[in-house]
Amino acid sequence: MVQVNPVENLKGVDGFSINYYHLTDAFLIQKVNSFRFTGKAQTRADVAATTAKWFRQKGTGRARQGARSNPHMTGGGKAHGPQPRFSPRKLNKRIKRSAWLSALAWHLERGTFFGVDDAETDAMLKTREVAAMLDGAGLYDRTLICCLADSPLHRCGRNIRNVAVLTPERLNVRDLMLADCLLCTNGARRELELRATAIRSEVGLRRRALNLAAADLLSESDNTTEGLAGAGGDGSKEATDE
Repeated sequence: MVQVNPVENLKGVDGFSINYYHLTDAFLIQKVNSFRFTGKAQTRADVAATTAKWFRQKGTGRARQGARSNPHMTGGGKAHGPQPRFSPRKLNKRIKRSAWLSALAWHLERGTFFGVDDAETDAMLKTREVAAMLDGAGLYDRTLICCLADSPLHRCGRNIRNVAVLTPERLNVRDLMLADCLLCTNGARRELELRATAIRSEVGLRRRALNLAAADLLSESDNTTEGLAGAGGDGSKEATDE
């Protein structure tokens, strides 16, 4: 049986005060930007009709008429009909980051943040196994699973009703607020902690990744230098002894 444990603290999110105003703004703007107005009505320029005058201007006793494609004619174009458009609303970067941290802190405060070990989920190759794990833990209703892209949960959990599967890079405010609970693997949790720490320190994800890579290179070079120094010291000692 897979153990699903509640998560009580998350590095980078602990101590963050929830800003409900930023949550509301981010949620509504993301909802509006998800709409795609793709409806298109034919105007008088799009209708394939004759451009000849329908009947002569004078002498008929009727109202003067022009082309057959006019909106008031049968089969003519539509006046002021829907047209494809997309004008996204923008959100301040600080508000967006604050809303993302607030959404994670909201799940931690409510006690709906759960974690699972990667070693236990790597053996799940069937959708029914993931469903049984969620059903056994009581997380079957509107659950958001956050895992890495190479995790079996990313493939096996997508076909379950009321269950959404996202990677840490695609975790957003709207899905976090619509979910009743958040289930996160250990690998995804470490990634979330890295991102939250970078946001709180205002360093930026890219700059923080470069700093971590530089620190790793420096540590490797220091270890290599120490190894070469140790090898050189032994050689010089042997030469002196000889």
